[in-house]
Amino acid sequence: MVVLAAAIVLGGGGSPSPGWELLLQLVFAGVVIAWALAGLVSRAQVIAPPVYWHVYLLALLVLAIPLLQLVPLPPSMWQALPGREVERQALELVGAGHRWMPWTMTPSRTLASLLAMIPPVVLMIWTSRLDSEGRQRVLGVIVAGGVASAILGALQLADGEGRFWRLQAETHLTWLTGFQANRNAEADVLLIALLAAAACWAGMSRTVPGQRRREDGLRGWRLGLLLVAPLLLVALVLTGSRGGLLLLPIASIFALSMAWPRGRRIRPAAGFGALALAGAVVLAALQIPAIARVATRYVQDDVGRAMLWEDTAIAVAKHWPVGSGLGSFQPVFIASEQLQHVDTSMPVRAHNDWLEFTLEAGIIGWVALVVAAVLILARLPQLWRAQADSEPRHEQILFGFATILLIALHSLGDYPLRSMSLSCLLAVAVAVLFPVANVPDGRLAVSGR
Repeated sequence: MVVLAAAIVLGGGGSPSPGWELLLQLVFAGVVIAWALAGLVSRAQVIAPPVYWHVYLLALLVLAIPLLQLVPLPPSMWQALPGREVERQALELVGAGHRWMPWTMTPSRTLASLLAMIPPVVLMIWTSRLDSEGRQRVLGVIVAGGVASAILGALQLADGEGRFWRLQAETHLTWLTGFQANRNAEADVLLIALLAAAACWAGMSRTVPGQRRREDGLRGWRLGLLLVAPLLLVALVLTGSRGGLLLLPIASIFALSMAWPRGRRIRPAAGFGALALAGAVVLAALQIPAIARVATRYVQDDVGRAMLWEDTAIAVAKHWPVGSGLGSFQPVFIASEQLQHVDTSMPVRAHNDWLEFTLEAGIIGWVALVVAAVLILARLPQLWRAQADSEPRHEQILFGFATILLIALHSLGDYPLRSMSLSCLLAVAVAVLFPVANVPDGRLAVSGR
């Protein structure tokens, strides 16, 4: 929970804010060290739930790509890789053509990518070891992080074009960004927080009887979750993210399917009435200047993004099938950029994470991605079993699939996973898909000193 909260707050800067990412990695290292020292001091033997081998395989697939790309290769091997001609000629000019070189063309950037992957991978393993209640608390952290980010965004908008409430130097001024530098990443955080709120709501309503709910004070929590939804929706609109708003209907369908009472059917008349009401609300909202400003972004020309995709495809062709190395997009892209597309701007990303991943990871990345997709889709049968059995974990599994789907779709026009915040949120989403492992007496067994 500490690592996830730190990731939401500190991990939104991306590559232009390496200081924040370094701070997050130090927080992660501190938590790991404290956890290890606590075990040594107490001398307690903890019989924790086992981790399914699928989780370890996913972790290995994620980390194997940068690790393999960092392995030094003999000259005869690396010089034969596609796209290395200029590098080979440059090294020969200074008499260093015989050097061993790694697979990646940018070793320092690939190493940075590897270090940035470790917190999400370990967070995935940790979350997969939790029981249903523990995972529910993790979802609560996501809700709290989304609310805090929305509140910070409100302060940012109140400051106008000022930077007092902005955490990153490079950000979208005049738009709500919260803890993120990118308004699209902030939109994803808010959508995922909305899904987590729906999962928490459903978990409270279906696992605790009404009388006990009142006694435990859960009614207040449910009321709070009910108020969270409009706050997150307003904040989402104020990000100005076109992709985020296009994904809102998908997120809403998943959220409503989680929060809707089991066994209660939706009447067709009620469904059409809800759609008509939603349409009327949208039309009325367009009369508000702040929302009308967001709507105008849908008619703006996106020629620049199309040129990015075209030049990235050229770079992919030069380095296929081995890839140029994780984190290498910017220098590799600049070397492949067509002259008619060159301007004073410095492209940082391809604005299509699938395309950028293909450039950096090559065919080995896609093999790992296909294996990971098979492992995740293999969780679908348990979703239906959980629904049939009215299992509380049904909402958590829906949250996991919905989060993965939203990030995958948004990656078609942006780069959400280049934010460590969203990488950690994706790690939690993947982890909650796996079954809760059983231990004796249904709890952690701890032996004394």
